[in-house]
Amino acid sequence: MLAELVMRDTGAPVVFDATHSVQLPGGQVLLHSLDIMLWAMAQQDPDDWLGRHDRQGELWVQRNDDDFKPLLDRYKYAQRHPMLSQEAHRAQAVAALIEPLEQTLSHQPWLAGSHPGLADAALLPFVRKGQLVSLESTTYPGTTRDEMGPILDATGLKRNEDYFLAYSPEREDPGNTDFSTSDIPKVVAGDGPEASQIVSDFYAAVVRQIVPVSSRAATPIDDAVARVSRT
Repeated sequence: MLAELVMRDTGAPVVFDATHSVQLPGGQVLLHSLDIMLWAMAQQDPDDWLGRHDRQGELWVQRNDDDFKPLLDRYKYAQRHPMLSQEAHRAQAVAALIEPLEQTLSHQPWLAGSHPGLADAALLPFVRKGQLVSLESTTYPGTTRDEMGPILDATGLKRNEDYFLAYSPEREDPGNTDFSTSDIPKVVAGDGPEASQIVSDFYAAVVRQIVPVSSRAATPIDDAVARVSRT
C-alpha cells in the first residue's frame, strides 16, 4: 500500500504486473522493493527519507527481504516444511531479524537514527489490520504521535480501526536479581480508549502490574523518574 501511494504521488506513468515488479517509462523494469522505493523517492521525497538512507539501511532491507521473509513463510506454513517444527522455524525468523531490530531500537528510536529513514518505511508493510503497534524505545515526547502515527497512517491503514497505536517505555533493571521483567510495573499509554485497553491487556499477559496513563507524552517523563529512583 505504501508503494501504491508513493507511485501515485509521483505523477509518473508506471505499470505494475502480477509479480509486483514495476515498468518505468522507457521500458526499465524494477524487480526489487528497495529499487522501487529508491526510484519513487528520487521523484518525490518530502520527508527526506533518502537523506537518512545509507549502506546500513540497505542491509536492513536486504535482511528483511532475503532472510526474514522466507523464514517467516516457513513458520506460517510449517506443514510445507516438515524438516523443522513450527517453533524452530519461528526461532530462526526471530534470530534473523526481530532480535537485531530490538537490540538496535533499544538504543535509538528508528533504524535511521533519531528520525525515520527509508529502511524504517520499507519494513512498515508488515503492519497488518488488527495489529497493535507499541513503541518501546525511550525517546522524546511526541515520537509516537508526531513520527510513528503519520508514517503508519500513510500506509492506508486507519488508526484505531485497522491498527492501534501505543507507547510503553522499556522497563529493565539490569543486575537486580530480586526483580525480573514480569515484576517491574509497566507504564502504558494508548492512542485512544480502545488502544489503551488493548495495550494494557497485551502486557498484562507477561507483567504483573500495569500502570495506564492518560497521555503518551507522560510515559517518557514517568520512565525518567523511575530510572532516577533506581539509581
